[in-house]
Amino acid sequence: MRMADTERPLSQIDCLLITGRDVDQWMGLLASSQVDVQHVSMAAASRMVDRQAPQVVFIDIETFTAHRSACSQLLFKWGHPRPLVIALILSQNHQVSPEFLKVACDPLVDDIILSESNPKLLSARVFYLLMRHHDRMVAPLHLEWAAADVMPVEQAVEQKNDLEKNLLGSSVLGQRAFRNRIRAAVEMAEADHPLCLVIINVDRFKRVLSQYGRDNGDLVLRASLNRIRAAAAALTHYVKARAGEQEARRLHHMPLVGQLSGEEFAILLPGLRGKANITQAVQSLLQRVSAPLRVDGRSVYLSASAGIAVAPTDALTADDLLKAAHSAVTSAKQRPGNSVAFYSQHLAASEAQKMEVEGRLRDAMALGELEMYFQPQASVRSGDVVGVEALVRWNHPDLGLVSPESFIPIAEEAGITVDLGCWVIESALAGLGRLEAAGLPALQLSINVSADMFTDYVGSRLVQVVRDSLKKSGIPPRRLTLEITERTIIDESGNAPQVIDDLKALGVRLALDDFGTGYSSLGYLKALPIDELKIDRTFIMGQDKEDRAFLRAIISMAKTLNMVVVAEGVETQEQLVRLYEEGCDMYQGYLCSPPVSESALPALVKTTFPATSPAKSG
Repeated sequence: MRMADTERPLSQIDCLLITGRDVDQWMGLLASSQVDVQHVSMAAASRMVDRQAPQVVFIDIETFTAHRSACSQLLFKWGHPRPLVIALILSQNHQVSPEFLKVACDPLVDDIILSESNPKLLSARVFYLLMRHHDRMVAPLHLEWAAADVMPVEQAVEQKNDLEKNLLGSSVLGQRAFRNRIRAAVEMAEADHPLCLVIINVDRFKRVLSQYGRDNGDLVLRASLNRIRAAAAALTHYVKARAGEQEARRLHHMPLVGQLSGEEFAILLPGLRGKANITQAVQSLLQRVSAPLRVDGRSVYLSASAGIAVAPTDALTADDLLKAAHSAVTSAKQRPGNSVAFYSQHLAASEAQKMEVEGRLRDAMALGELEMYFQPQASVRSGDVVGVEALVRWNHPDLGLVSPESFIPIAEEAGITVDLGCWVIESALAGLGRLEAAGLPALQLSINVSADMFTDYVGSRLVQVVRDSLKKSGIPPRRLTLEITERTIIDESGNAPQVIDDLKALGVRLALDDFGTGYSSLGYLKALPIDELKIDRTFIMGQDKEDRAFLRAIISMAKTLNMVVVAEGVETQEQLVRLYEEGCDMYQGYLCSPPVSESALPALVKTTFPATSPAKSG
């Protein structure tokens, strides 16, 4: 071990200790780890940013808190999360400092070792962290502070799995065991001693599976579980440190972490009181869970949703508490990533209504309650109808005609968008085929396709449904335009490029819908075979010079790439004139016509709508 504050090449250093105080005490703790440790000050460490990263970085909580920004810059230069950061907490009386909760849940911190750690445990931890450094995926790891018996380091190489089991502990319960523990805990819950159940759902995990495969998906889940255990233990340790002696004994075996399903975890957190405190604690937990992971050399960014229920306020039994927390997490998943939702009676009523609508929606396709509507697309110059967009409506027996804005989000949440999308493709092509057989002029048909239909598991089904539906309807492939969103083409966890190639091989056209509302690179427009660009209504409605300039830029770019430009949501003649002046080809919106039923479409097609050429607009 080298203790000098020198600046040797970091490639020669196993562990870097950054601290400005208690150096001898730190070195005494690290002496048993049998790895090379170099001590530097924060100032010296900052001068080492351009050098190769050490394998493990140790830092005391005071230094980390005072120089958090500098630590972040160091880790960025060294390629975080590859270097592992360990915040070591020293105190004479072993009291938890006020900064503990904030630091423990900081995404930069991978592990926390208290000063009472025995040498054997510390040695095993450091060795294990060094082993993980060479793994294909590096994930934050937290180890229970109270662990007692850890095998000697010299046995770790031969028995890595056993070491991992000892380090991680056995407090992650399966669904049945976790439910049993909830029952026991709920019976102890009182108004003065509440029990908080948090259900955490890892968002978009199925897309990770689709992109990286089952093995890597399991690694992601395991990493998420490690992070959840880390933050949960930190939160409970924080609560225990502030509890009375009797309360601390009651909390001795907490927290309990359970895995309810593939990507759904649950935590029992006792002792947290007040909605504000619970929210802060759970948001800190989600922040840690969502820190990036490395999979196959690439960064994977996850988010999670959390639903919270508290006993005895929200429920008096384990089953009711689980039901309440599930209701809350369902609500949280409808919001942006890393959202937190609490159970409430209003939420329960809303969820019950959604479940009823979901059940009815599943039957609607079979019962003939869904109906295709068509919105005309007219030429900006002539006003003639040149195409239609297919839109689904739901003829609810009690509610009447229901718009997609009301039931599509429920379909997405219920996981039935793929079945619904296939039904729309089949029904729209069949309906237009019937109309054309009865004498309707040939029109271009546009259909929205959900991003969920471009995954590995569904993409081949989409291609087959399009192929079969075109054949049955008799409509040439070139007159079918499938509208996809920016989310579809930029989502690396999907299979969009291959599915797009297969669809283009059929001869169909592709349109990029709602362009400008997402974050896609212009490189995608050049690389992918997009035939049509649909401009979102927000860029049509703008009145200032910046809006006009942006609209002009979009249309000019599309024309350069030989794309047809369609404007959505056009409502006024003034907007139409502006589109004409900028070179837009087609438009749709209430200036033209609202969506109409299949039976009303033939008469509408004979109508000449507002246009911009002198002969049509006068």
